[in-house]
Amino acid sequence: MQEIFLIVDILISIGAILSGYYMKFRAPGDEKMQYGIRTAHSKKSYDTWSYANTVCGGAWLKIGFCGSMAVIAAMLLSGQLSDAAAVLLSVGILAVIVIALSCSATAVIMGLVSRFDDDGRPINKE
Repeated sequence: MQEIFLIVDILISIGAILSGYYMKFRAPGDEKMQYGIRTAHSKKSYDTWSYANTVCGGAWLKIGFCGSMAVIAAMLLSGQLSDAAAVLLSVGILAVIVIALSCSATAVIMGLVSRFDDDGRPINKE
């Protein structure tokens, strides 16, 4: 059972890394704004689109790499733990990764609201 959760953890981490790479380096150049973090705020202008994908992509890359390191550590520890403890550790890692990904997207949306006006133009703070 623990192997299944570790595989799921690895797949989620790899998905976060690949998605983060795409959002950070490829999505800002998507003029049609089809693939990336698509929210009402991020699609208002090219500046908001670029900001949202660059920031969220960077966060997802970091979360994916940290998740991968946690999964590797869990794999190394799983031989020393009981089956129940190893499954609990794997589920905990999965929960942390998913919550971190969700919080990063929420933080990006909050950053968009604070940095850009309703028309998608940057707010000049003096």
